[in-house]
Amino acid sequence: MAMMICVMAQGASRSPKNVVLIMADDLGFGDLGCYNCDSAIHTPNIDRLAEQGVKFTSFHVNPVCVPSRVSLMSGQYTLDCEERPHAGKTGIYQNVTLLPQYLQKAGYVTGGFGKWHLGNGEGDHPVDRGFDEWFGFYGGWIRYKYEQSKETHIRHIKAEPHMQILYDGKEKSDEPWEHLTDLLTDKAMGFVAGNKDKPFFLFLSYNAPHGWLYHETHPEYSATDEWVEKVRAKYNLPDETWEQRNLIDYIAVTEHMDARIGDLLALLKKQNLDQDTLVVFMSDNGAITPEFYYTLAASGSNGGLRAGKAVPYEGGVRVPMVISCPSAIAANETVSGFTMGVDILPTLLDFAGIPVPENNGDHPLRGISLMPYLKQQQKPLPQREALFVNNGMSGICVMKDPWKLVTLKSRVGANKDLTTNEVPTDGWLLFNLDDDIGERKDLSRQYPEKTEELLDFWKDYNRGIGRKIRGGVGTND
Repeated sequence: MAMMICVMAQGASRSPKNVVLIMADDLGFGDLGCYNCDSAIHTPNIDRLAEQGVKFTSFHVNPVCVPSRVSLMSGQYTLDCEERPHAGKTGIYQNVTLLPQYLQKAGYVTGGFGKWHLGNGEGDHPVDRGFDEWFGFYGGWIRYKYEQSKETHIRHIKAEPHMQILYDGKEKSDEPWEHLTDLLTDKAMGFVAGNKDKPFFLFLSYNAPHGWLYHETHPEYSATDEWVEKVRAKYNLPDETWEQRNLIDYIAVTEHMDARIGDLLALLKKQNLDQDTLVVFMSDNGAITPEFYYTLAASGSNGGLRAGKAVPYEGGVRVPMVISCPSAIAANETVSGFTMGVDILPTLLDFAGIPVPENNGDHPLRGISLMPYLKQQQKPLPQREALFVNNGMSGICVMKDPWKLVTLKSRVGANKDLTTNEVPTDGWLLFNLDDDIGERKDLSRQYPEKTEELLDFWKDYNRGIGRKIRGGVGTND
């Protein structure tokens, strides 16, 4: 109760310290203009956020959506707090407090809109995990258009029909929609307008640019006709092949998302909330590259980084992230030091004046608050060891900036030195990201002591959480 009074008292003399967290789905490191001046995609609203705040150029997440969202919501490594096969099916341990729960307990009104993917069993629903309002979907993706969502010929839908159903709270929603990006943004803006006089936390979790874009197996655009025509005309793009149409679709759904983010930011300004509202924009993992992620085709850019979604090379784990709040942090600054998804929870709690816990669930909080590093005179970030994994442990990397140790299971391939095509004898590759951001040359033989140091961290971590080590990879078996 004392904490609630404290937060409300802060809002008595000025606007509430609101928090808006926007997450894109499968957006690549090179897709935004503020990260890549040669990007084919025009994102003026996200770029403006970066100009008004801080851009992070070494922000790392897990390489696929479920573990990435586990770390985002818990401040923990995904292995700390989820059961196999993964939290998308089984949820996060109930003794782990999630971000909206911390904020809700402190007097914030909490609203979530879009993708959840952290379980739909008893006690795992967003409403059970801290959201006062929820409108979205449980699974990993949903078709952009209402009629498309009713199709059943696409992989996964027959096995998991709940993925194509929207929920309003815990009830199925029968509300038809023209385009999901518009529906989710409109719901989010309604939440902001209805709670403008209270401290609020908004989580807007887009489906874009993930999803089944134009493909030879499903030859239809996911973007609206208006946005397809706008992109085709603006960039004079050919559309004779399905690959060309896939590019048009990707650009269109991404630029559409940026435009609607602009509408949300304009609403914050209209309500006189823009100066004291912390806005975070990030992607959950890198863009899809077909050679690593099943046989999907997508036209995203990871900015020349190696590989993409589902693989713990930099193309899968290094993503765009910007934070803006004119009254609290610097403008037009760049943080190049190593940061990660587990840092979001403590950062947002710190901003809101909520004590950052030392532990969450059974383990120490893995993230740190980034607020002290967001001022004009930036403090250097501490050097930290960290780890990132995929669902099912098909890929693991261990990092201590600038060093990175990577291993992949054979099913995702390309676990090799790109300069020699040699495969490491023990399955682990070592890279120095300062000298080799493209992760081409394996240094594990040249620096065996550094390889052993990072392996020791991985082994110690597994022992600390009670996981067995088999073949150098942690397992629950």
